[in-house]
Amino acid sequence: MERTDRVHATSLVPAFLYFLLMVRERHITTSVFVREAMERYLRSIKRKRLERELKEGYSANAGISEQIHKEFESVDAEQAE
Repeated sequence: MERTDRVHATSLVPAFLYFLLMVRERHITTSVFVREAMERYLRSIKRKRLERELKEGYSANAGISEQIHKEFESVDAEQAE
């Protein structure tokens, strides 16, 4: 159990140092940094959800799209002549 605690603690040190560096370089407060990080994280979640929903929607409508394509093949052929 102690080994796990040491590995966890040592993995947090670089992240904390990076956090301090970013706050100092950008001349912002800790709360601003945390707020921006949370906003970025939430946008990422929303984007992933939207991508998943679009993929599901396209998959669900694939049959209808193919049917419409077949119905208009003759019209497309006529216009190409």
